[in-house]
Order: sequence, then C-alpha cells, then structure tokens
Amino acid sequence: MSTSPACPALPGTIHTSEQAYKYTHLNPSRREIRLLSLLPGQLSDEVICELAVFSLFEEPKYEALSYVWGDPSNPHHVTLDKTDFSVTANLYTALQFLRKPDAARTLWIDALCINQECVPEREYQVGLMRSIFSGAEIVLAWVGHPSGDGIVNPTGHAIEVGDALDIATREGSNLDAGSTDSYSLHSRFNGPKRSAVEKILACFAFLRLMKEGCRHPADLPFFESADRRNPQKIRVDRRLEGAFDAFQNIVESAWWDRMWTVQEAMVAKKMWLIHFHLIIPFDTLLSQVNILNNHGLTCCSPYLNNLPRHQFYVFWRLLTKVMQLKRDWQGTRWESLTRPSLANLLKKFRLRGATDPRDKINALLGLSIWNQAQPITPSYSIGFAQTYINATMKLIEEEKSLDVLEGHSIHSDYQGLPSWVPDWTRPDRNHLDMHAFLYNAGDSLSKAELCCNSVLMVRGVEFDTITSVGESCERDSDEQVWPVIRGWARMLVGDPFAREAYSTGQSQSDAFKSTMSGDVVRRTASEDDGPPYDYARAGDIFDRRLRGQEDEGDDDFCWYYDPTDESKAEWMQHVFDVVIPKVVQTRFFLTKHGFMGIGPSETAVKDKVFVLRGGSIPFILRRSDEQEHGQKDCYHPPELCFQLVGRSYVHGIMDGQALKDDKKVEQDVHLFSGYQESWFN
Repeated sequence: MSTSPACPALPGTIHTSEQAYKYTHLNPSRREIRLLSLLPGQLSDEVICELAVFSLFEEPKYEALSYVWGDPSNPHHVTLDKTDFSVTANLYTALQFLRKPDAARTLWIDALCINQECVPEREYQVGLMRSIFSGAEIVLAWVGHPSGDGIVNPTGHAIEVGDALDIATREGSNLDAGSTDSYSLHSRFNGPKRSAVEKILACFAFLRLMKEGCRHPADLPFFESADRRNPQKIRVDRRLEGAFDAFQNIVESAWWDRMWTVQEAMVAKKMWLIHFHLIIPFDTLLSQVNILNNHGLTCCSPYLNNLPRHQFYVFWRLLTKVMQLKRDWQGTRWESLTRPSLANLLKKFRLRGATDPRDKINALLGLSIWNQAQPITPSYSIGFAQTYINATMKLIEEEKSLDVLEGHSIHSDYQGLPSWVPDWTRPDRNHLDMHAFLYNAGDSLSKAELCCNSVLMVRGVEFDTITSVGESCERDSDEQVWPVIRGWARMLVGDPFAREAYSTGQSQSDAFKSTMSGDVVRRTASEDDGPPYDYARAGDIFDRRLRGQEDEGDDDFCWYYDPTDESKAEWMQHVFDVVIPKVVQTRFFLTKHGFMGIGPSETAVKDKVFVLRGGSIPFILRRSDEQEHGQKDCYHPPELCFQLVGRSYVHGIMDGQALKDDKKVEQDVHLFSGYQESWFN
C-alpha cells in the first residue's frame, strides 16, 4: 500500500494523536477520491469509520457532507481504519447523528477523505470539489447548532418523516398520516412537559401541513388566539414550541454564512438539511417557505405580524435564509446561459466566512466561468497576500477593467496587502460599486502590469486635488446620516465656487443633491417615473431634510403626492434608499478646481482625484512615502508612486469628461504600499 508523501501541515489541522493516520496515494489522472464508510452504531457507541479509494470515472454511490469545521480547540476522537483520528466537536456530532443503527453509510467528508497535511493533494482535491458534490446522490447539509444545543431524539439518529410516524405509533400517538386533522395532537401536547419525540412530531406535523398548503398558516391547529377582543392577535401554542426551537437553531447555524457551503449547496442534485434528529429535504422546506412568503405578505400578514416578536423573527429569518439560497441556486445552475464570473461571485458572497482567508477565492472557483483569462487553480502553497494579488490580476485580465480595485481600510486585519488589492475578508465599504455599470469615467483599459510582485502599473490622468473634507459618515441609520449630510452642505457656503454654476450647468445645490445619490435617481429613471417636476419635488424634500425638518415624517410626502398612488410613493422612497447606502462609510470633499465628490472615510486633504483607464469611477490616490519608492532591484520614480485610498464619485466627470479634457495629460501610475514579506511565504 503506497502512502501520500510527507507534506507540510496546514493551519487549523488538529494534531493530538501520536500515531498519525497514513493515507494511501491518490491518482489524479484517474480522478481518484476517498470515500468514508461510517459503520453502524448507537448514540453512545464509538464512532468507527473506514476509507476506500474510488475513481470518479466509476460513478460511485455516496452522499457528501456539507458542514462547518468549527472550533478545533476541543477535539473529539473517531476510529479511522483502526487508527485514532481527531475531528472537531461539530463534525463528531454530525457523525453520531448521521450514523445508521444497522447499516454502513457511504460519505464524502473533506476532513477525513482528504489528507489535509499534504498541500499538493489538498489542491488537487479542492479542484474536484464541484464534481464531488454534483456527483453525490444527496448533499447532507449539517445545520446542527455550534453549541450542540438541539432537540435530541432518544434513538440517537436523524429521522425522516416516515420514521417519526413509526415512533409516534410505538409511543401510542393517534397520529394518522392520512388525516391532517389528526395533526392537532391535542391529547399529546396539552401537558406542560413534552418529550423529545413529541417535539419531533410537532415540528414534522407543522412542516407537513405547510407543504400541503391546504389552508392559511394562521388557520393551522398550532396557532391560538392571544386576545379574545382582537382575533388577529395570535400566538404559537405550546404544541409547536419544539418546532420553533428547531427552526431557531437551524437559522442560527453558521452553515448559512460560510464560503465553502455556497458551492456545496449550489451544485447539489438533491440536498437535505439535517438538524440533529430532523431531516428536511430542501425542496420541502422551500415549498413551505413559499407558502409563508405568499400568505405572510398578503392575507395572513395581520396574524403573523401579531406573533410574539421572537417567534415572528424566527419565521422571517427562516424565510430569508431559504429564499436567498433559492435565488443563489437559480443564479448559479450549470444549465444557465449566464454562469457567473468570479468577480460577481465575490461581490455576492463576500460576507461569508472562511477559516483560511485563501478559501474566500478557492471556494468559488468551481462556480465561476472564464472567457478571457486562464482559470485560477486552487493553491495552498502560496501565502494569503499572494493569493489575493494573483486573483486581482486575473480579474483585471478577465474583466478588462479596473473596477475590482477598491482600496482597503487602515483597519484591515491584513495590513500586508498592497493598497490596490481588495481585502475580501472584510465587507466592501464603498457602495458606489453597486451602480458602477452606470458610469464610464475611465473608458477602456490600456495597461495593467504587475511589477516587483506587488506594484500595479496602470495609466490615467491626475484630475484634481482635494482641498477640504467633511466629517466621516459611519452610521447607516436615517437619524445619524442626515446630520452629517447637513454638515457637508454647510461646506459649500464657504467654498469660493459657491456662487458659480457647477460644471454641469446645475446650481451648486442641485449638484450637491446629485452627488449624494451618485446621480443614480436620474440615471435609472424611466418614463414611467413621472414628469420632470418629480425631480424638483424630490429636491424640495431633500432640502427640507437638510434644514432638519424630518420630524414631519410622512407629511414630507403627503403634500406632494396622493398617498394612494403607490407608484409615486415607491419612487420617492427610491430617492432616499439610494442616498443612505451611497454616503455610509464615506466622506464628502471639495477640490481645488471646484468639483465635489464622495470618497472613502480615509480621504484626506491633498489626496489626488485620478481617472484611471479601465475604471468606471474615479479613484482617490495618495502620494507614497519616500522610503516606499523602491525595492531591491526594482526602482519606481517617486512622482509616479501612489497608494490607492479607494473609489469615489465626482460629480461632472463620471462619463469620461476627464479623459477628453485636452489640458489633462495621461501618465503612468504605480500603485503599491509597504507590505510584510511574511504574507508571501
């Protein structure tokens, strides 16, 4: 039996056993994987597993486990081919509940089936992840609560609906699979104490009734009146509390928020959500959530809105999670003619977490399509920063654009990144990217070259210099945003250009309003939005907010439009919906030549406004410190060296005006910042 070659250990690997498991070698040319045989047992029994090698060409039958690795600080032990093997508590619990009582179960589980200590094998196997999960008969999504809290079935195994009915029969329940009325289970649930089996039955009874869709959710036998004087005020009775316990733990599972679970769920032919004893087919849950969504927004909304806050919260969090997964699934199906690019996937799933920051990239590679550049291959032999640099350069090549550049906060967890490389471990702070397709400040890409492994060389024009900046707007609540915007507006009073018309021909006041929204309202308007005076009226309302007259609330709108005219109401709400996201975590600024704009919170006086070729929107750049101008065997003229502060909106130059200005000279621009060598090792 050959074994995998010795390889350096990777961060996060558990090492507690003196006798390390010896993996057999895998043949990449045969697309070989290992499959785990989870041997039968009871809840308290030792977890025993065996591994065997199969080729994907053989189309073996197996299920794939999608789960969260969890905290490695408290390892549990399983027996793998008669060898002690350490896993996290979350995986150990999943194995306990997935184990069948009387038959082995064939699974693919990354932590056990991949030699995590061998970098070449890990890279090769990660490259097969799409095939592994799409080839599985069922993807088992373990959504057990990280704390281990849940409603535990006394048998110690996950059970499906049919098994729940068998248990109910053995326990003496009158549950009848053919009668929805019998699901009321009054005699079984009136007592103050309910067994685990009863909670299981309550959950499945609710799910089954919801799937049948034969009645309104508010008519289900598990809801009862909370106030005789108000029939619409309802509560969930004690019979369904067990179901809510399960639902709450499901929606709080970290599974929904991890990067790897995106691909694992998106490519699955069939997926089951498993929460300890509960097995819920995703299509079943989706049909139930569709019913909740349809009824909850229409006929049953008065009832559901009157639920106790924590129960209402559970309902809608479940709805949100499942509907989002449905949208993601529909948007990334292989049959789709618009298979997503890596750039779009990174925008969509950026907030999801990964233990290894390199997996923010690697976990999405199997879902992305490449038209121009050679696809990125998973790599764990290079450091975090080099992974992000390589990905950024590939995205520039693929998209023929600099829109991937964004700058990253001085508060970034990874200060070793060059200033122009996105920190995908953090949220995108600049919401201008949401509407980048509306702008064309930098026209087409002409140059993007990597030098010295960290310096990006591009071309563009230095448009202006920032002379004053406003307070940073850090909060996203209406009450906190408007005082900051008022402070920005007062900056115009002392500006030497305040009495002149803006470069667009607008008044300074109108230019300021357009700047606050990124000019999105005008650019996205259609003929259905109403006559031109809509914009003037919207400006009047904006002015009233600037004067601090927001306390009038809906009166701001009532004098302008008929409250029964829903289309205009929605349009006016749109005006304010685009303002708030545009200004949060930004700073207003004025320039030497009378332009105004919005830039990142780090924007400072003396920063430069640049329009770079290939960038839809202008960038804020800062002259680099003298000592950063060169590296060994790699010199850059100081006058060309900048750090990228971030993206910006500058009113009046968003459609290529800067590049068309004969007074502006196009030049080379070298983007970089100091970095720590350790990030590249």
